Amino acid sequence: MKSLRLQFILPALIAALPYALASTINVPKDQPTIQAGINAANNGDTVLVAPGTYKENINFNGKAITVTSSDGAKVTIIDGGKLAPVVTFSSNETLSSVLSGFTLQNTDANYTSAGEGGGIAVEGASPTIRGNAIQHNFGANAGGGIGIGFGSPLIQGNIIRNNSQDPAVDGGVGGGGISVRGSGSARIIAKVIKDNSWNNVGTGFGGGISLFGSGSTLIKNNIITGNVAGTSGAAISMVNLVPGTIVVQNLIAGNSSPGDAGIYWSDSPAALVNNTITDGPAATGSSTAIIVADGLASSLIIANNIVVSSNVATSAFYCSFGDIQNPRKFYNNDIFSSKRIGLRRNVYRPDGQAWQHLGQSQVRGSDQTKISTPCRIPRHQRWLDLSTTLTQKRPRGSSKNCQREDRHGSLRAPEEVKVIAENVALRPFRCV
Repeated sequence: MKSLRLQFILPALIAALPYALASTINVPKDQPTIQAGINAANNGDTVLVAPGTYKENINFNGKAITVTSSDGAKVTIIDGGKLAPVVTFSSNETLSSVLSGFTLQNTDANYTSAGEGGGIAVEGASPTIRGNAIQHNFGANAGGGIGIGFGSPLIQGNIIRNNSQDPAVDGGVGGGGISVRGSGSARIIAKVIKDNSWNNVGTGFGGGISLFGSGSTLIKNNIITGNVAGTSGAAISMVNLVPGTIVVQNLIAGNSSPGDAGIYWSDSPAALVNNTITDGPAATGSSTAIIVADGLASSLIIANNIVVSSNVATSAFYCSFGDIQNPRKFYNNDIFSSKRIGLRRNVYRPDGQAWQHLGQSQVRGSDQTKISTPCRIPRHQRWLDLSTTLTQKRPRGSSKNCQREDRHGSLRAPEEVKVIAENVALRPFRCV
């Protein structure tokens, strides 16, 4: 019996031995460059980088190591020199390959075979990318900031800003900030995606994020603002098969494209839940709507969102192909347009009759039998400035009490997004 136990225990101990003996390699004290530190590292090691500007392009080469800075992204910069992606993961790296605490800048993916991922290229890998600033990079086919091809990385707590497409190229998959191409389960969580563009010669998809046949992507707790696309998907573009994609708990404001001022999809994601989406004062040009939906699968859940057109968008929600056939999964949304066109096309009740004017009514409940709520809130009181604190009184004629509900949990707007739209706020009133 003892020999049988040893037969199973010894291989596990041997496999864990490199991690138990993990060491820290200091750059530039122990190794002169970050790549030299990676080359010297074994699985489980940490490459710890001192403050400074490092002009190099690094590759993890499949190692399960942590490459991090000692003093944070503001003072630790990797400059790619416009030669290739600043960082590459292309050897089946897993979540145990961790990159954190750097500013990654000044490079161009046009010189790589995939042409994606100016700041970070992830090809057939699933690393952890956390707490970085990714800025002033170019993609060619896709992904000015981060380009993912058939991978499932965790992208968490990063600031992705001022990335775009190489001026010498046009078309491609898109994704000024991030592109996700090919099936996988990438997770994009909890930070800022701002002022990116995919707009060469006036065309392009996904100013902030482009999903192209990406399978099941999670986009959660992000602030996505000031991004520009030449065609559609000002903030987020979802094209081809994205059936498991969930967009939840995001603040999306002030993005611009001719097609939309927020989100475009040609194939339905799985869910759009708990988001605040508006054109806001920063959006430019003109757009068809805040959300343009080219496909509305019966399984799609659209719930508890605030969608407001107050600037460049004509409509708040535009179903450009087909109608919402399953209103039981379209609920608790506030959809409003200052141009009085909240929802284009129809939402059908279970009895087959069409609901109209959804845009100026709050829809509640999973079993929707009517369009208006028992507690109507006057339009001028319904949308509040972020800095305003009000106590909502019971509307005339209602027996219900109205209270403010924070749908967005701990999500808060940064200083640069004080007002997401004229008279629009994160905390709407909901009648309970």
